[in-house]
Amino acid sequence: MNLIFDFGGTLCDSIEPAVGMINKIFSEIGYKKTNIKEVQMMGLKGLIKSRKISSLKVHKLISDYRKRSE
Repeated sequence: MNLIFDFGGTLCDSIEPAVGMINKIFSEIGYKKTNIKEVQMMGLKGLIKSRKISSLKVHKLISDYRKRSE
């Protein structure tokens, strides 16, 4: 099982909520939404690379998402 986390702790423990979180973040920054099949094929790292999103930006976006979710 893959977990998505930032330094604050676990955000998602399965692919369905992860894709939902990714789509919310992507829509906020103007990227096309993804789906479960695409994430399963590419993995999160591959998806982020294919969209040319910097890893520093990913960390900030996830941290911002966590703050809004609390």
